[in-house]
Amino acid sequence: MVSTVHRSKFPWLVQKLFKSDMDSHRQGIVDAVATLSAYEGNTLAWNDKKRKNLKFLGWDGYQQAKKAGFVKHMDDVDKAIRVNGQLSKAIASHAIKKYDLSPMETRAGTNKGNGKAIEVLTHYARDWTVISEELKPLLTFIKKSIDKHIDDKKKTLVIVPGSGLGRIAHELALLNFPKVETVEFSALMHLCNEFVYTSKDQFTIHPFLHTYSHHVTNKNHTRGVSFKGQDQPSNLKLNYGDFREFTVEDSAKYDTVLIVTAFFMDTAQNMFDYFQALETLVGEGQRGVWINVGPLKYGTAPFVELSLEEIGAVRKIRGWRDLDEPEAGEMAGYLTDSKGLWQGYYGLGKWVSELKK
Repeated sequence: MVSTVHRSKFPWLVQKLFKSDMDSHRQGIVDAVATLSAYEGNTLAWNDKKRKNLKFLGWDGYQQAKKAGFVKHMDDVDKAIRVNGQLSKAIASHAIKKYDLSPMETRAGTNKGNGKAIEVLTHYARDWTVISEELKPLLTFIKKSIDKHIDDKKKTLVIVPGSGLGRIAHELALLNFPKVETVEFSALMHLCNEFVYTSKDQFTIHPFLHTYSHHVTNKNHTRGVSFKGQDQPSNLKLNYGDFREFTVEDSAKYDTVLIVTAFFMDTAQNMFDYFQALETLVGEGQRGVWINVGPLKYGTAPFVELSLEEIGAVRKIRGWRDLDEPEAGEMAGYLTDSKGLWQGYYGLGKWVSELKK
């Protein structure tokens, strides 16, 4: 038992004792709650630090910046941060209730960094608002590939690894497959995906306020987009965990296992682990179909960084047969500020491959 004195004076001890009793799954949830809860305070502090930098301008410089509107601009950013904070705190509150987290458990959470909170919150804009147009080239390729290569949806299990905030999986569930299973490694992403189907309230997210660079106008910098909660399709199941260890209990009853990866393969530290996991999901006597769309922007200290051509060669070596591989290079945005002076786009690598066991 941790005493009141230890709780108040030694918060690090609370973290150590409680985390030693939590499995990694629950610890991930607790840390995600801590990260979301800290977002507003951390982001306001970031903006306040910039505000304090104005003193280095000197009196004349400060007055000119103020007359130009920059001081009000910073105040508007504060307001937008607080609006984002309403969403982050709502997600954290929902998670605390759903997972029955005790006050001591929430105090044991570790903030994983404000960059993580910013990343997941801005994904609401990408997946569930007008900015979702970024997903159009991905969904178009995926749906056309399904129409062309999946003969019987009623006998097809769909698995979406690295599902993020879930819009692609949601759209696949609406195609009337009997079951669509997601698996997401990030507790932050998983909680935010769950929240989409929990709250019917409307929220506003300001996705572009976390940098002062590249903005044409103050209004563009602080503009917001709205999203509202969705009804969860009955055939859609959200899973939190490691894709490399993921299984589906009743997968054997399906003739086809369709695996859809979008902006996913380049997240692997060891891409061959991903290949193995994909192949494990396809049982004996089943047909596996793999639809991939995404870039090759390697991160997470990868052991190997294969080119698109080399990935194709590995598929062939491992027994996959390509059904379709369109020319690479179609461009897609990823949380791209289309009204900013700098805009980033990814070229997409696409393929549809088949594995029969």
